[in-house]
Amino acid sequence: MALVRQDKFNEAIECYLGSLRLEPNQTNVHNDLGFIYEQTEETDKALIYYDKSLSLDPNQFKVHNTIGRLLARRAKLDQAINHYVKSLKLEPNQPTIYNSVAELYFKQTENKQALLYWNEALKVRPDMVSALNNMAWLKAVYEKEDFYNPAEAVKLAERAVELTKHKEPGLLDTLSVAYAATGRFDEAIATAQEAVELAQSSEQQELAEKIKKHLELYSCLLYTSPSPRDLSTSRMPSS
Repeated sequence: MALVRQDKFNEAIECYLGSLRLEPNQTNVHNDLGFIYEQTEETDKALIYYDKSLSLDPNQFKVHNTIGRLLARRAKLDQAINHYVKSLKLEPNQPTIYNSVAELYFKQTENKQALLYWNEALKVRPDMVSALNNMAWLKAVYEKEDFYNPAEAVKLAERAVELTKHKEPGLLDTLSVAYAATGRFDEAIATAQEAVELAQSSEQQELAEKIKKHLELYSCLLYTSPSPRDLSTSRMPSS
């Protein structure tokens, strides 16, 4: 990999191809070629070599993860999930991969599946903030789903906020939504105000504007017993 470290990609490719001509069944060489083609942004070629490596040794969980990541970037979500799941079967102790699968399911609006994988992520890493936050969001806003559970959403969101020491406006926004879903509107308003101030001070103006809309809704619905379905469920919760 010395040539790769020197960014001499073409020379490195020629060396590896020469090695494969002598001995085609070298998983490490196919993986190295996949890596090089990743660096040169030739994803199709990278996938070819990673796939060949897996055909020689299908028990490489890291290669499944790499292919999953590349396929996800190309919006081939089902294929990406398939590789991630194979990786998890080989090595279950991967909270970030559970999280990746959950996010892909969320993008496909398969929220129950997303929750299952975020829950698995928390079993491995109980303090995984993104999983806590995302589960809280789903349980707080999807009123018609059987997983709707605002009280649990509050606990999850409070834990995420606690772990980040009240410094992440997106997490505070989720907590405010959870408070509103349980009818705790004074706390929802106070938390949303805190989130807006943090977002503005960190120059996250777009996020601040989104939270302001939630804040306005809480203020209006404070006297009318709102339904959480009035909150936007179309965006991925901030983490």
